[in-house]
Amino acid sequence: MITFSSCEKETVGEAGNIPGMGETSGAFEISKAFVLPEGITVSPITGLSSVSTNIDDLTLKSTNHRRERGCGSEVQCEMTFGNTKPEPCDIEIEGGTIFECLEADGQSGMCMQTIRIHVLGNSQVQVKFYLQCLNKGRPSSRLVDTYKIKGVTASKSFTDLVSALKPKRIDISQFSDNMSDYNVIQGKIQRCVWSLTNSIYGVNQEDWDYIASLQDMED
Repeated sequence: MITFSSCEKETVGEAGNIPGMGETSGAFEISKAFVLPEGITVSPITGLSSVSTNIDDLTLKSTNHRRERGCGSEVQCEMTFGNTKPEPCDIEIEGGTIFECLEADGQSGMCMQTIRIHVLGNSQVQVKFYLQCLNKGRPSSRLVDTYKIKGVTASKSFTDLVSALKPKRIDISQFSDNMSDYNVIQGKIQRCVWSLTNSIYGVNQEDWDYIASLQDMED
């Protein structure tokens, strides 16, 4: 009997087989670790209850003391950044950055677009992040969950998705006047994410076309 198993291509890191995502075991593979700027501190990162995939009663904040950022609903967490220096500082969390849940049965998340947080000198800013879920089938974020910002994923499949979303209007802070539109967008992006974490087929052409049709930020 002739077998060709020894010639099969190794697919670890490709759609449906990305370490730490979906049902694939292993540690997250990171291309660039997250490092806080000098003088910036961060509080413990705690999960928030996400009981619904729809966000229809959200009051967005835009003061120096509170921010609501990101794109997603299944994974929500919050933290406080502090600036110990007198000069203001910008914190950048790149698209593709993984927020790892430290509870074994918890839901990790990904920031799909670069987020910049401005912190005035000798002050603090509390930030609530909305992230895409990376472990379909696990519970959504919970109050008991704690998180660590790992860094940017090394998955080429996710790099392509993040690149396509880079210029698009998807951040929750841009939808305070129309949350129904936001809920549709974040839901379809979540479907794209799950097509990478839980399916060997990846993002289909219909979804790529949908992403291309989204409004650009400068429009």
